[in-house]
Amino acid sequence: MAVGSRRRSAVFAGTTALPGVGGVKGLLDNNTITKLQVPDPITFIISEKWLNRPNLYPRQATLIKIIFLREDLFTQFDYDVVEEWTSNFTRTGKNGIQPDVLERMRWLKAQGYKWFREVLLVMGRRAGKGHVSALALAYILWNYMAKGDPQHFYGVDRDKKLALMGFAGKREQAKATVWQDLVNVITGSNCFAPYVNKSQAEKLTVFAPNDKVRIRKMMERGIFTDQDMATFEIVPKESTLMAGRGPTSFAQAYDEMAHVVATGANRSAEEVYCLDPLTKVLGSDLIWRPIQDLRVVDGVVSLDEYPSTPRWPRRF
Repeated sequence: MAVGSRRRSAVFAGTTALPGVGGVKGLLDNNTITKLQVPDPITFIISEKWLNRPNLYPRQATLIKIIFLREDLFTQFDYDVVEEWTSNFTRTGKNGIQPDVLERMRWLKAQGYKWFREVLLVMGRRAGKGHVSALALAYILWNYMAKGDPQHFYGVDRDKKLALMGFAGKREQAKATVWQDLVNVITGSNCFAPYVNKSQAEKLTVFAPNDKVRIRKMMERGIFTDQDMATFEIVPKESTLMAGRGPTSFAQAYDEMAHVVATGANRSAEEVYCLDPLTKVLGSDLIWRPIQDLRVVDGVVSLDEYPSTPRWPRRF
């Protein structure tokens, strides 16, 4: 049956289609919250039951395991690749991966983290940056969905939407790059199929398992709506100072130099550079040491680059 602002019918048992919920078949069949399984990231990506993207290159799989701190999934091949990447970076300072990446993974894992909070994929054209990012973001989204009621779990308002935003220099660029890659991964999967609500030109919305409970409660109170009731929204954004304001964001993706465009930012893309591993920084113990010698738990001394008032001294 259809229930909405134009068809104010009684609520009957069975499959329900609502204008605000995209007619997702079976979503409202019962009042229980579906408990979602969360497999390991490699299984999630390649298995037909989940994303069904089996064309994952071995080194891409190594990178995915690193991002999600899954050393338990490492084979000897993965250790060999990490050794190659870290030794290259130590030797060249620009080609490879952070030399202490395994130590960082173990520390984060011990602290209860599930993935690195921030990942910079400095890779060449056609290296698969967008593809790997889309696979990783889809897994992160699934983890949030698996909370059942993510708003309650994270202590935000129960009707608040949770946004995943893809930024680029221009909105059209954002639509064509990592946002579109992620939309393709989600809409082409089997696991997300029952939860995808609306797939539009500039927005994809996805239900959380608890959304059906929220919708039923509204219907039982006689409230009918054409609003999109899905918790999660995936949107492309132009990288302006105000573009990211407003939504409660649980993940963001930046294409190329989207986060340092010249307009309104302190530094343009042309001014951004990578520090040499031998660049010295002042530690909290007031000893100068190369960046490459810093450990995850080390503190450093910093100061305001731009004082809030020109007459004030910079603050440490």
